[in-house]
Amino acid sequence: MRELREQIVVEVRLRGYSKHTERSYASRVQRFLNYVKRPVHEVEAEHVRDYMLHLHDRGLKPGSRKVDLAAIKFLFNYVLYRPEVAVGLVTPRARTPLPKILSHSEVLRVFAELTSIRCRVAAMTIYATGMRLSEVLALKASDIDSRRMLVHIREGKGGFDRFVPLTPKLLHVLRAYWVVMRPSGDRLFPSIRSFKHALAPKTLRTALRRAGKEAGLDKPVRPHVLRHTYATHMLELGLDIRELQVLLGHQSIQTTTLYTQVSTQHITRLKSPLDVSPQEALLLG
Repeated sequence: MRELREQIVVEVRLRGYSKHTERSYASRVQRFLNYVKRPVHEVEAEHVRDYMLHLHDRGLKPGSRKVDLAAIKFLFNYVLYRPEVAVGLVTPRARTPLPKILSHSEVLRVFAELTSIRCRVAAMTIYATGMRLSEVLALKASDIDSRRMLVHIREGKGGFDRFVPLTPKLLHVLRAYWVVMRPSGDRLFPSIRSFKHALAPKTLRTALRRAGKEAGLDKPVRPHVLRHTYATHMLELGLDIRELQVLLGHQSIQTTTLYTQVSTQHITRLKSPLDVSPQEALLLG
């Protein structure tokens, strides 16, 4: 398996996929081969279908099973050159739930409960810019351009760079954080144990979950919920949907339009056909 894993890593890197995709594909292929218990050159399409049914029966969500199938297809299409094994395999249909959103006052209550300055400022940065968790933890001090009031996000999802606005309040918060924490190295949010590494994602997730409970919220509070909340609040402030797409780093506008379904201002200002009917036609009796 070690040789096969190395082949997968090479092909993933050649296509410019992320480190996360590299690790995910390798581990999911390993899990698949452990299940089928046969040499990879003996695997056929029916074995893949049986495995996908196994994942379904175990209760894995469609989104997770979709990644498993993508990893298996990648293996047979680009590593083993046996595309016939992956032909006709049905991609699990994933339901797209509406994102969870916090109100502005709920966000402030969560911030107030974050006792770690490092975690509090990282969370504020996500809410102020809409960055993904991996993007904010990868920030370096040099990515903060106070002259042009921009934050440079390097190699975001899909390997693309982009800029997002650096607001005056966020700049003030970051400067105050720098004075207090004086982080060593070039990481803006270094690990608690070693300045050479970024803050662990689990650390911020755990801190936000606890802060949400302490704030008395019955909603999940996670880094991505702050990103969803940023996007919804920006729409409510009047930002154009295509501008929001650029700020969030979405490849498809369809992903961004999901936020119009949870923006209360977008919903409440809509009219129904009844509202444009003559008033006298609505009188009863």
